[in-house]
Amino acid sequence: MMDAAPVATLRAYLSATPRLEEPDVCRSLSVFPLLGAGTAPAIVTASRRAESTIVVRELPDGAVVNRVRIDNLGDTPVLLYEGQELRGARQDRIVERSVLVPPGSSLDVSVLCVEEKRWDARRAHEAFSPGDRIAGAQLRTTMSRARSTGASIGQTQDLAWSHVRERVSSHRTPTPTMSLSHVFDARAELLENVAARIPVRPRQIGALVAVGGRFVSLDLVSSPVAWSELHRPLLAGHALDALERPNEAPSTPSMRDAARVLSTILSCPVHGTSSAGAGLRVHAAAPGIDVSAIVWRDVAVQLVAHLTCEETP
Repeated sequence: MMDAAPVATLRAYLSATPRLEEPDVCRSLSVFPLLGAGTAPAIVTASRRAESTIVVRELPDGAVVNRVRIDNLGDTPVLLYEGQELRGARQDRIVERSVLVPPGSSLDVSVLCVEEKRWDARRAHEAFSPGDRIAGAQLRTTMSRARSTGASIGQTQDLAWSHVRERVSSHRTPTPTMSLSHVFDARAELLENVAARIPVRPRQIGALVAVGGRFVSLDLVSSPVAWSELHRPLLAGHALDALERPNEAPSTPSMRDAARVLSTILSCPVHGTSSAGAGLRVHAAAPGIDVSAIVWRDVAVQLVAHLTCEETP
């Protein structure tokens, strides 16, 4: 059941405007924390903490590349985040767009393959393991652009495979199955070093991220507990993107620029809605910005904004 009629801007779906903090910086990566009270309805993220209450499997009537089934065995909605790893079964996938799985229900979810050279029938009945990495802004923005231009899931899948091939090449990763997870694994030590430099803040509920001095994304959830489970997975993806620019001089946007971008995102006019499992997916946009939020009980429990480099500082 839908939760609310659309309103003029995204800001109306927030219980309060998040507070922007001075950034943590590591190499070309700048992360501006967003702090909040976290008074929204409780959700659970599809982290390892939730493994006892969610089961992710291939479709029971026959596996297909771009759909999997999620069973939520618990009594709280579970958030699957766009770009989140699902490792195992026939091949590794990532969640194509965020979705809130209702408690006590099963939901077929759109996914993208990020392991092009494996389709293992011997592991077809194996459950996926929700991974502890989320794809970086480069791939997630590619996915968002494909959706906004009306690309088919097959066309989006081709873009995802192309992205993974580029990452394998740029990071010089040996991977017989052309796996994005193998790229993350090969860079694990460097990613851990970045994570140590950019810790989660008390009361943090989101982050505005810049790479090479340009804003690339904003991620926001409704509670510090949910963010604490997403911080390192999201950071891994951003760090992997930043590691592709090792010789770039550090460049950090100003707090004034960050505040302007945050205000622009939250003031984006809403232009449509669709189902997002237990909630309502709200779509909004402005020049150079594409935003999607999941609203549950009249509050945005998750919001992600993709920013194109051509339009932002």
